[in-house]
Amino acid sequence: MAAGWIVQMLNYSSTDFTIRTSDRTWRPVINGQQFAVDAPIALPRAIQPGDTLQLPFLPFPIPLPPGPRVLNVDFAMIGWTDFARTRIEGPGGAIEVMIGPTGPDNQDYLRIFDEQMNEIESIEIGPRGAGHVASVDFKLVITDESVRFLWWNSNFTGRDLLERFDKIMTLVGTELAKKLISGIKLPV
Repeated sequence: MAAGWIVQMLNYSSTDFTIRTSDRTWRPVINGQQFAVDAPIALPRAIQPGDTLQLPFLPFPIPLPPGPRVLNVDFAMIGWTDFARTRIEGPGGAIEVMIGPTGPDNQDYLRIFDEQMNEIESIEIGPRGAGHVASVDFKLVITDESVRFLWWNSNFTGRDLLERFDKIMTLVGTELAKKLISGIKLPV
């Protein structure tokens, strides 16, 4: 099987998001904290001009430079179809993400579903087989215009997959942002 991992979450948007993963074997670790199965992982909105940080030992707040909220993540596996899933929730709705086959072609796909489990998109990521035949590390990048899985690193996948994945993700990412932020219904 192909394995997919989220190694970093970046929120450049003006909206808060929540990530959940139901994998019972691999549970995400962020800043030394391991999250329970389906525990909410808060991904706050980007840092805006005027945002500050109040430290308990200082009598005044520290201004923060604008930029994305970044979570570096260990052990955040994107669930395999029929075993686990990763859920991304925004104020307008949610999507479910899994890895698994879509047919008899002996390939695994990053599969994206709406809240009613209608498949929105499937993007090939590598060959199927026993154990972790292929492995792909993703960065989850959220902006006000796009929700993307950025292919960061991979093992035992074909070079041609990266270009196809990026091309499809560019098209799909905008529609995912519309769904999660605005609640717009996606065509299936």
